[in-house]
Amino acid sequence: TKNINLKMLEEYLTRLVDVNETKRVFVTKDIFNEDKSLIANKGNEVNGAFRDNIIKSSFKSSIEKYITIDKELDGIELFTRIQGYLSNPPSYLHIHTLLNLDSHLRFLCNSYQQFPILRQKITVLALQLPIHFNRSLGAAWFSLLISCQRQLSEEEIQSAFLAGLCMEIGLLHL
Repeated sequence: TKNINLKMLEEYLTRLVDVNETKRVFVTKDIFNEDKSLIANKGNEVNGAFRDNIIKSSFKSSIEKYITIDKELDGIELFTRIQGYLSNPPSYLHIHTLLNLDSHLRFLCNSYQQFPILRQKITVLALQLPIHFNRSLGAAWFSLLISCQRQLSEEEIQSAFLAGLCMEIGLLHL
């Protein structure tokens, strides 16, 4: 289990290093290992040296809560990307319009803003695995569609939408 977790951490850190080539990825608070030794300062850039240092240390926490990406994919851009997904094939956009799902979609994309780690993962997914990102957009929209057709509560619709959006993020660690 320890080797698997370490490999998953290394894979995600490698993706963050790659993202740092197009968007600034940096540490938001000091990172300490189990021995309380400082292994990365707040403000450090996530680069190859950072990745190697984290892997070599005895770091066992979730790295995501220590990292941020400049200009993450926000709710407005998510809405725009889903609208783009719906245009191909145009029948999706027709269904979307016919069922008046736009207000639901706007609300859900806005609620996505409340989850910083999800924003981080979706940003990395969009940049690193665009085909899987598009699948997640489709899963999120179809979850919205089905949830609305089943007349679920707003909370259930939000949960289904976010679950669909998260569908492919596990691949960032493989």
